[in-house]
Amino acid sequence: MTTLLASKLRKPTVRDEWISGENMIAVQHEAVQSKVLFITAPTGYGKTTFLTSWSGNLNENVAWLTVDETDNDADQFFRYIIYTVYSACNLLPQEKLQLKLVNADRNELNTMWNFYKELGSVMTKRVRLIIDDFHHITAPELLEMIQYFVMDLPESLKICFASRHLPPFTLALWQSLFTVTEVKMQQLRFTVVDMKKYLKNQPEQQQLVWQEFVQTEGWPAALRNVVQSQNTYDLQHSGRYTMNVLMNDLWGEFSSSAQHFLLTTSILYTMDQRICDALLGNNESLVHLKNLEEKGFFIEMDTQKNACYRYHPLFSIALQQKLQQTYSKEFVLELHKKAAGVYFQQGDIVRAITHALIGKAYPLASTWMMNHGVDIIKSRETSTFISWCREFEEAHIPLALDLQLLYAFSLLSEHQIDAADLVTSKMTTQENRKEWNAFTSRSPSAPYDYFLIKSYITIIRMGGVTEVGEWLQKGFDFNVEKRSKLYLLPLQFNKTEPTLSRTPLGSRKMSATPEHQKYLLEKQSCQANKLSIIGYYHGIQAETLYMKGLMKESREHQVEALLSAHHFQDPGLLIPMYVLSCKLHMANGEMENAHGTLQSALFYTEDSYWKDFLYAFEAFIYLKQSCLEEAEISYLKLKEDFVDNLQHPFVTLVDVRLLLQKGQWGEALKKVVHVKIEALQEGQIETFIEATILESLCYAYQEHWLEMAHSLHEAMVYSKEYEYAQLFIKEETIGSLLKEYVRVRKQQHDVNWMHVPYFYVDRLVQATNNRILS
Repeated sequence: MTTLLASKLRKPTVRDEWISGENMIAVQHEAVQSKVLFITAPTGYGKTTFLTSWSGNLNENVAWLTVDETDNDADQFFRYIIYTVYSACNLLPQEKLQLKLVNADRNELNTMWNFYKELGSVMTKRVRLIIDDFHHITAPELLEMIQYFVMDLPESLKICFASRHLPPFTLALWQSLFTVTEVKMQQLRFTVVDMKKYLKNQPEQQQLVWQEFVQTEGWPAALRNVVQSQNTYDLQHSGRYTMNVLMNDLWGEFSSSAQHFLLTTSILYTMDQRICDALLGNNESLVHLKNLEEKGFFIEMDTQKNACYRYHPLFSIALQQKLQQTYSKEFVLELHKKAAGVYFQQGDIVRAITHALIGKAYPLASTWMMNHGVDIIKSRETSTFISWCREFEEAHIPLALDLQLLYAFSLLSEHQIDAADLVTSKMTTQENRKEWNAFTSRSPSAPYDYFLIKSYITIIRMGGVTEVGEWLQKGFDFNVEKRSKLYLLPLQFNKTEPTLSRTPLGSRKMSATPEHQKYLLEKQSCQANKLSIIGYYHGIQAETLYMKGLMKESREHQVEALLSAHHFQDPGLLIPMYVLSCKLHMANGEMENAHGTLQSALFYTEDSYWKDFLYAFEAFIYLKQSCLEEAEISYLKLKEDFVDNLQHPFVTLVDVRLLLQKGQWGEALKKVVHVKIEALQEGQIETFIEATILESLCYAYQEHWLEMAHSLHEAMVYSKEYEYAQLFIKEETIGSLLKEYVRVRKQQHDVNWMHVPYFYVDRLVQATNNRILS
């Protein structure tokens, strides 16, 4: 050896775009205190980048060494260790140090190391030795020497290993002697907060990167590739590059048996020993799984399940691509058929059918779908059922008529009304009439199932207001309740809206007449009727009565709707009814009860999508109490999960109220006008009125009184027509706004104010005064 490579000893420079990950902040203090630090994660998780930045802030001398395969020779490895530690402490000029180490044997190296250890006690600064890419060190003799080397570290030296996997060291022994800290993939992942921080100067990239963020599960290298992609071609190239990184950096490190295991099991979403053993026909799976997890090869145990493993999504895709390249098409199809059989034997029908279809085993999949379809739909796997049916269509294989009924019902459950109508209409066309008649003769429930689906289609299309009574009555007369096998399947009529007034069942178009607001459904207990739609009608009635200021009547219907929501475990009804319950408490001045109700809703709700709406409403309650700081804290909870450009009008209007309390009237006005325009286009009356009232408030804060009066007048035009007075009464400042409105109206004779008579304004003023007095 004549020289030491400077590239191995040079500390990398910090990238400009690097950020301190949210999860890493919590472990950095512990890492500083540790005698030994392990950073272990697969390629591209920013191990080197983190250490470069983190070590730059240490009050220590940093000795950096990047190792490779050539450093498995013990003498060479320790030459580098001594050189980088001596250099960090400036113990010898570098030229002299090089000469001393050129031909040094093991005894001379020991002498030099003992000299450093003696000096360590008088050094003013400790040394942090960082060994990067340590996974390249594989020689058993050297690994054993390093283990003893670490156990005998002087007080003045701390050591850090950065590796793709944890070395075969006895950590328990080390932990008994000094502090050992492990940092793994979970801490190095980007969170949503990290992503936003990373893209703070590129807001236009957030939507693009969001999709990749979900797929990559916060893998920093993949996200950087996406950010650097400027167009579709670059994005595709970035995807190919990501796959290449995965396979080129990792594939060669696997044995042939491990490669076969990886390729064979890549078709599985989650894995345990039983499914893997059955698929491979041996008992070696657990050894492979544990070995892969320990070495950090993009596989991890699902902590929610016992010994259930899964691959990182991108690693899974890369393995499946390799599977197609390595084995024949027939082998892959048979593999999926085998997986289907194993899953079916274990009782996992959904995955059994999925793999049967991928394996082109259509008769088998069809049989399972017919035998278990009702149970699958009952467990709300409707999107999956639809995807199966579409695979039959793409393969030009006709579905049996009983599967077509389940297909139509699933489409209906996912609010694909036109598609459901098309499927059912084709079943009874003239050319299919003979087949349909034969089918109904051997399947007595079929005509009743068909009628029920057609009833629901009509109900949803008509808004469920004018037709529901007639259609349901016909259904009962037709004995649907007793004879339809689909009758007891709950239908979720709302999947995205925190208020039912924004759903097809509850919406009021601008052209609607007052007669259309009346419900043909008389009050009845949801306990006495098993139709899930009954709960929605009680909910819609409750919201309408609230907006009209009829609180007692609203509460009666809200209770019935909430009972139905819990009975059918339907979040699309549950969340709107809890939100309405909070509004009813607030209308009575029961703010503590409103908070308690909201906490109950959070307890019953696991879906982060619905929780975000509840956090938004929690912020709204605090704003009504003039607790701005608490409101901002609640609003920040949802912003951790929501990407800014995916916000809902419900959330945006809470944001507007926050901006108003902070005095940011111009920004509030810009947002509220956007919501108002969209609500007008979509015919969402409640949203339109609330947005227009807030628009008038924005103008009032800026003392633009004529614009304020115009906005308030526009809101009253629709409020008068639909009798939604409560939307005005609930606003704290409405009294002063109405007073200014009357003043402007008396002065501005060139404006047509006649659409809102004075008696309606007086009624709102009186209702506001009554609220204040109460």
